Amino acid sequence: MMHKLILIATAMILLTMTSVKPVSAATAPNFPSCENPSGTVIAQYDSGTHGIPGRTQTYTGSDSVYQISDTQVLQCFCPEEGSEGIQSNWWKYQGLTEDEVKIFTRTGWTFIIDGTAWGLDRAPYLVQNKSYTCRSTGGGTSSGTGGGTAGSSGTVGSSGQVLGVSSLADTGDSLAIFSLFGVGALALFAARKN
Repeated sequence: MMHKLILIATAMILLTMTSVKPVSAATAPNFPSCENPSGTVIAQYDSGTHGIPGRTQTYTGSDSVYQISDTQVLQCFCPEEGSEGIQSNWWKYQGLTEDEVKIFTRTGWTFIIDGTAWGLDRAPYLVQNKSYTCRSTGGGTSSGTGGGTAGSSGTVGSSGQVLGVSSLADTGDSLAIFSLFGVGALALFAARKN
C-alpha cells in the first residue's frame, strides 16, 4: 500500500512539473512625479492645446516633457484652470510578450503602437496617466507647472537606443500550488498510516 502511494505521489509531481508553464510577471520602470520632475527637458510649452494618450478630448494648458532614460519619457500637463494636472509615463518597452502587454492595458496602461505621432521614437510604447497637483507644490515651470504631454504642437527628440527595462520573474500558478499541496497531504496521510 505504501509503495502505491509513493508511486502515485511521484506521478503527480512529475505530471505537475511537466504540464505547468511558468507565468512571466513583467515590471514597469519607476517614474519620478511631475510634482518634482527629473531628467532632461526635451519639450516645453507655456500654453497651448495638447492631447493626452488614451483620451479623445483635447486639453488647454502648459506642457513639459522630460527624457528620463532611453526608454522613459515623463510628460506633465497642467490645465489653464484648476490644479489637477495629468502625468503621462511613457515607457518604450522591449521584450514584452503580447500577453504581458495585454496585462498592462487591463491595469490602466494605454498601448501606443508607434510613438512618432506623439513626437517620440518609431517604437511601441505603454503609457500610464496619473493625476498630480500642479500648482500647489514646487518642481515645475515658472507658471508653477511641471506640465507635459507628448503630442503637443512641438516635437520631442529621438531618445536613442532601446534598453531592456522589464524584469521578468517566474511565478507558479494555482494548479501547481494545489497539486503540490495535494501531494504533501497524501504523503502526510501515508506517513500516518504506517
